[in-house]
Amino acid sequence: MEIIQDKTNKKVNAYTCGDCGKNTVVKHRDQGVTPFFMRCVHCEGKAISHMYKVPQGLKHDLTVFSPANDKEWEMYRQYLKSYYKKRKVYNKKLLQDALAATKNHINAGGVIMVPADVIKI
Repeated sequence: MEIIQDKTNKKVNAYTCGDCGKNTVVKHRDQGVTPFFMRCVHCEGKAISHMYKVPQGLKHDLTVFSPANDKEWEMYRQYLKSYYKKRKVYNKKLLQDALAATKNHINAGGVIMVPADVIKI
């Protein structure tokens, strides 16, 4: 995992998939801990970070943020609910557990990623 330091102005990162070769581009709204590897949004393969050494004007696939208020937490809850329903694994306990884990992650300095159209920055 890597932490974007306060002194950096780099807010865009890319992850290249070892399976399909495509990039997943993320743009930070907020600073925090992000993964070194992630699931490719194109094929769900394993993608590796470019460590923010990418052009900062790339169009992003995902937005990285920390929910700032109840409205953003509700937006994230609705996103997760939809995500689990699409995969036909949704149940109320799964959603509650995922939200609790996410809140712990945020409290420990982490951030979350959602599709760029879910939250605008």
